[in-house]
Amino acid sequence: MPESSVLSKRKETYLRGLASRAVRESRGHFLAEGVRVIEEALAGAMRVTDIVGTPSASGDIERWTSEGRLRHVHVSVADERVFRTLSTVGQEQGVLAVVEASPALLPDRPPRGPVLLLDRVQDPGNAGTLLRTLRATGGDLAIALAGTVDLFNPKVVRSSAGSLFHVRLATGVSLDAAVAWMVERALPLVALDPAGESLFESGWIPRGPFALAVGNEGAGLDARLLEAAAERLALPMAGGVESLNAGVSGSVALYELTRRGRAV
Repeated sequence: MPESSVLSKRKETYLRGLASRAVRESRGHFLAEGVRVIEEALAGAMRVTDIVGTPSASGDIERWTSEGRLRHVHVSVADERVFRTLSTVGQEQGVLAVVEASPALLPDRPPRGPVLLLDRVQDPGNAGTLLRTLRATGGDLAIALAGTVDLFNPKVVRSSAGSLFHVRLATGVSLDAAVAWMVERALPLVALDPAGESLFESGWIPRGPFALAVGNEGAGLDARLLEAAAERLALPMAGGVESLNAGVSGSVALYELTRRGRAV
């Protein structure tokens, strides 16, 4: 393993505290775990400040060092027992990173592709899946309204497969502020609504960037978003199937609408 120090008790306590959303928000740091996710973090726009690894992770850390990716990163070594108490997602690769959270404000720069709008989505797996799909469809902005799961939750980070390091994130945004931001940019809002028109029968075609709103797993979208939407679309279901989860339905809609826009 490259030059490093033994993980101090002080830093161990700090890392353990990052399991809490309140601590993450107050300190502006969060954890990324696993080799693949950390590689995405090192390649993204957010700053990695620390790497903590067990001796079993020395090969990956040595490789990152030889590639010049850890020039300004502090590396600490933890034994297996201590590391298991720090891991929040149960991964077995023996390495985690501390990352500085990106600014949480709505950006002035216009989006270059689809925008993901999360309205009180609670499941970290759904949120992470949608961030991964957003990146895959060419989007670079996700807006999380107040009441949405923390996008820096370790399970969101992991389920996004590191995609959140490559998109802009605006978190804790009020509904009114989000709608005003979209109106100012003439950005059409598409709402996923079980009572809406079938996605596959709708003739709506995006003529540029658009925003897709995905709502709470139980309550759906806020009525004000439905009122502001240019289109309300639903995924048709075969008999006996009530719904798909938010991650799947939002991903299908992102792909289909993006495909239509590119075909114009």
